[in-house]
Amino acid sequence: MKRRVELALLLSGVLLLGSSGWKLLKYEVVQHHPGWYSQLTVPTLPGAPAYFRLLRASRATPRIIGRLYIPRLEVSVLVVDGAEEDSLELGAWHVPGTASIGGAGNTVIAGHRDTTFRALRKVRSGDFIRIEPGETYSYIVDTLRVVDPGDIRVLQSDGSSTLTLITCYPFQFIGDAPKRYVIQAKKAS
Repeated sequence: MKRRVELALLLSGVLLLGSSGWKLLKYEVVQHHPGWYSQLTVPTLPGAPAYFRLLRASRATPRIIGRLYIPRLEVSVLVVDGAEEDSLELGAWHVPGTASIGGAGNTVIAGHRDTTFRALRKVRSGDFIRIEPGETYSYIVDTLRVVDPGDIRVLQSDGSSTLTLITCYPFQFIGDAPKRYVIQAKKAS
């Protein structure tokens, strides 16, 4: 009995490491080779079972809409559009219902604290952030704060062109973090 428990725990650990490893590998490949993205999300293998192709095709596929740069920190992250967990696994996520990138209003972008937005812990007031969805939009960091997860005021707009970046906080927390780290930047003129 003891041997079976040990084997089950070992197998569980291997599966968890494999799953996490696959997610990190997929994230890195998409960030550095966005052209390969479609091959990762929609199987093109001949002979793949029809039910597998239908299952994948029925899911909403996140769409790459730009790239976010924080020059001082040498951060470069893809921004994707889509409302599923798959979006956050590929890059920073444009929150639906907020202003489009570069548009008037509050553009909100969220990302995981342990991959996409790991470097946000080093952002300072006055840092430049650029977003390139084709055209380049520049923002200057204005406010850094920690809020409760239910605080939706960070999504609201005052009418000015604002960029809000959100990730979980604290950065070193293991599990579901209890707070959110919010960076707000004003559009540079």
